[in-house]
Formats: sequence, C-alpha cells, structure tokens
Amino acid sequence: MQIEAINLESLELHGVSFDKLDFSVCKAITNLSFTCVWNMNESSSLENLIPNLPLLENLTLGNMRGGNLKDIKILSQNMKSFNVNNRYDGEMTVVIEWAPKLASFSYTGNINFCITMESSNFLNGTFEILKIENNFEDDWFISMIEFLLNLNCSWNMVTLHVDKAEPLIGLINLKIISPLPLVNWEHLRVLTKCKSEKESELRDALRWIFPSLKTISIAKRAT
Repeated sequence: MQIEAINLESLELHGVSFDKLDFSVCKAITNLSFTCVWNMNESSSLENLIPNLPLLENLTLGNMRGGNLKDIKILSQNMKSFNVNNRYDGEMTVVIEWAPKLASFSYTGNINFCITMESSNFLNGTFEILKIENNFEDDWFISMIEFLLNLNCSWNMVTLHVDKAEPLIGLINLKIISPLPLVNWEHLRVLTKCKSEKESELRDALRWIFPSLKTISIAKRAT
C-alpha cells in the first residue's frame, strides 16, 4: 500500500503488515503510530524509514500478538517523544543511537525489555509494567531488578506504573543476594495500589533499590 499524501502530518495504523506500506513521499509526517504485524527482517526497514521522515516528532510502535519486533534502532533528528507498546510475552531491545531532541520515552509491557541511549539527553521516562503474577519467587525479583538496570538512559524523572506495591516491597529481600545499591535514579514517581500501613515499607524498598534518589512520590494508581 503506497501512501501518497504529500502533506500528511499525522498517521495511525493498526493491524496492518509493515511490509505492505510505502511512505516514500510522506516527508511531512510529524506524528506516526504503528501497531503492526512485523516480519523478522523488518526492523532494518523501520530503521531506514525513521531517518527519512525529517519532521517526525512523535513516534509510537507496538507489537500485535505474536509480533516479531524485537530489536529497534532509532536515529532521528527531530524526534521529541517515543512510545513503545509490548503487551505480549516477547523480548524487546531498543537502542537510541541518535536523537538529540528526544525528551520523553514511555513503555508499556512486560519486564523482558532493555533500552540504551547513546547520547546524553536527559529524558522523562514512563514505564507501565504488565502481567505481574501473584506468586513471587527469587527468579522473578532478580528479573525485575535486571529490567530496571537495563533502562540505560540518563533519566530526569521516571514514573513507574505497577498494579500493586507488593512486588516492589519484596525486592528488598534481594539484600541477602546483592547487598550493594542498585539503580542510579534521582527522581522517581510510583503509581500503584498500596495500603497506607505498607507505604513506609514501600519507601524503604525504593530507597534501597534507588539509593541516589533526591525526590520520591507515591500516588494511588487509577483503576
């Protein structure tokens, strides 16, 4: 499918096959959202597309069920916000090689995720963690810590959306395994369901996980 709207500024596509799309004349796009069926070799096609949209400011990428978008590299001169939806079980790695104006990143999905940014931009990050199970074992807590450590960017403010506070409180039990401080964030906001009598435990756990915190806020997550 060739899209020939030369002056098109915003485009949202859901449930289509990426390999069927042709954006070669759409140089005016500033807002682009894909929730696509991806083939294994299409990450390179996506990587070639993004730099050829010189006015692109806001990008959203999402996997369909069974989607194969696993490795994403981003180069963009004017991108300001980047959103990733990975609502299913697949692993995903994002490398932002060059995006000098990028100011915000958001992720919704599982904890099998890694992001690295090679430039020194300070970003505002939002992470909504899905599919948290009720039974927690050491392996899950270790995977959660690895997820946090794999968010390799220079963060300004980070907002964590977690359905319930117990998984974060339980992370402090890893002191027995790893007694050293872990994640080097300074400003954190947590949105979760937490009983008032448990909030002090949550704060203690967060201060251990994020020993460099300067500001921390805990708010009730909307249902």
